Amino acid sequence: MGTLDDECYARMTATYESEQKELMESVAESEQTLSSAEQENVDLRTFLSVIRQCTDIQELTPALVNHLISKIEIFDSYKDENRKKRVPVKIHFVGAGVIQPPDAKMIREAQEEMKNAAKSA
Repeated sequence: MGTLDDECYARMTATYESEQKELMESVAESEQTLSSAEQENVDLRTFLSVIRQCTDIQELTPALVNHLISKIEIFDSYKDENRKKRVPVKIHFVGAGVIQPPDAKMIREAQEEMKNAAKSA
């Protein structure tokens, strides 16, 4: 009474090991997600503390730029479809990462969306 044959035990063990493997992978993914969220929270707090110091900016000084921006990347220039020279730039803000400024096309599309929303309201 209460004994398992070898085949049943092997199936149960395989199921158990498979379930353990899935759980371990799930835990690892959850830990990674938590770690990323915690880093984003720290970055956001850092950014907000810097921004709070700069609420009443009268003049953009080199010290202020150094305080807000960690890195600026300037890429090779190119000519757009209208033959205008463009120079891509990436600005890495302290605590916020890269914020991509909108290009002219994105601005025009946003303006059209606002006009359409105002007309339909």
